Amino acid sequence: MDGYALIGKGFVGRDATYPKFSGNFFDSEASNQSTAINATGKTTNGMKTLATFTGASWDIVSGYDTNHIWNLESGVNSGYPYLSWAKAVDQSLPVTLASFTGKATKAGMVLEWETSAEIENFGFVIYRREENSPQPPLRGGVKSESDYSTNSPSLEGTRGVLLALYITDNALVGQGSVTKSTKYSFTDTKVEAGKSYVYTLSDVDFSGKETKLAEAKIKIKVEAEGAILADNYILRPVYPNPFNASFTVPFSLTKAMNVKISLYNIAGQRVMTILENNLNAGEYSYQVNADNLGSGVYFVNVEIGSSTYFRHHTQKIVLMK
Repeated sequence: MDGYALIGKGFVGRDATYPKFSGNFFDSEASNQSTAINATGKTTNGMKTLATFTGASWDIVSGYDTNHIWNLESGVNSGYPYLSWAKAVDQSLPVTLASFTGKATKAGMVLEWETSAEIENFGFVIYRREENSPQPPLRGGVKSESDYSTNSPSLEGTRGVLLALYITDNALVGQGSVTKSTKYSFTDTKVEAGKSYVYTLSDVDFSGKETKLAEAKIKIKVEAEGAILADNYILRPVYPNPFNASFTVPFSLTKAMNVKISLYNIAGQRVMTILENNLNAGEYSYQVNADNLGSGVYFVNVEIGSSTYFRHHTQKIVLMK
C-alpha cells in the first residue's frame, strides 16, 4: 500500500491493487476525536513516528527522498508525514502570492489575486480600512468566525475593518496544499463615493495561524457619485455645476480611444466643439471658458470609442451669470 492523501489532521492509505482505502490514521489529540470510521487514532507523537506508517506498509521513508511518495522529516510539515513533491515548495509562507489587484466597477470594488503555490492553506481573510486610519492587528489564532468579531477588544476603535473571510464566504476558501497557480476574486459592494480605501489580504493555515501578505496591500479611490465606469474609460461628472465663468470635463482612459466632446444649447444646437481627437491612455481634464455664452441650460455630449463603435453620454449643466 502507498500513502495517498492528507485530510485535515488525518492520513489515508490506499491499497495499490484494489480500489479501497486502508491503513488510515488520524491525530486523536489535535482533532479531539477518539474514534473514526475505518481509521485508527494515534497521539500526536504517534502521528509523527515513522513506525506508525511503515507498520501499515506505507510508501514512506525518514528524510527527504523523491523515490518515495511520503517523507517524514523533523522541522517539515510540523513533524507530520508530507508528500515528497511538497518539499520543493517554499515552506517559509503558507501562500506564495503572485499578484493582488483591485479595480472600480459598476458592481463595486473587484479584488483579484493569484497564488503560485499554497501549503496547508485553509483560506483568506480580507480587511478594509479608510486611508490614514489605524491598521488593525491580525488575530493570533483562528478557530471560528467569532475570532473575527468586530466587537473584539483587539479591534477596538476599528469597527468594520473585517470585510470577508473564508469561514463564511466560499470564494475565499483555500486549496490546501498545491503547487499550481490559483485565481481568486471578491467584490466589495459596500463602498462610499469619494473615499479612499486600503485592502489587506491575509491567509490562515491549518493550525489557525494567520499570516498577513504585506505585498498584497492596495489602495483604491472610489469614484464620485455620477461617474460612469466602463470597461476602458471612466467619465466623471462635469464641475462646477451650476457654473459661472468656466466648467471642467474630467475623464480617464485605460487604452487609446477616440473622444469627441461637444456642447449643445436647450434647442439642441451645437454651440461648441470642446475636443475631437484620438487620445492615449491616461487622466484628462478639459476646462471650458463660457464667457461668450448666455445664462441657461446646456448639455455636454461625450462620444467615446473606436473606429467601429461609439458610446454617447450626455450631462445637463446650468450657466448662471
